[in-house]
Amino acid sequence: MKETPPTDDMPSMIPEAIEMIADRVLALDDSDWHHLLEHYKNRMAGDEPDRSWERAVIAYFLLNGLRMKNVLKKGKERHRRPPETPSLRLVKA
Repeated sequence: MKETPPTDDMPSMIPEAIEMIADRVLALDDSDWHHLLEHYKNRMAGDEPDRSWERAVIAYFLLNGLRMKNVLKKGKERHRRPPETPSLRLVKA
């Protein structure tokens, strides 16, 4: 894990804690995070803007980051893969 150097306004434990959270989110199965995404989406829609609502918003967008990561990853893999040569056959001579 690459360490981010601390600055005066950012203690060194914050980047480390965020990366630990990211590792835990990345370890979730697809079905788990899809279920959790819906759970936090419903909490965001129903609650008043208090601390619980704020936590639901952060959790939702953290999990939604998995969706974005998957889209970006597929795009990068598509560009990396050489185009497949179509299998052609002579139909009429």
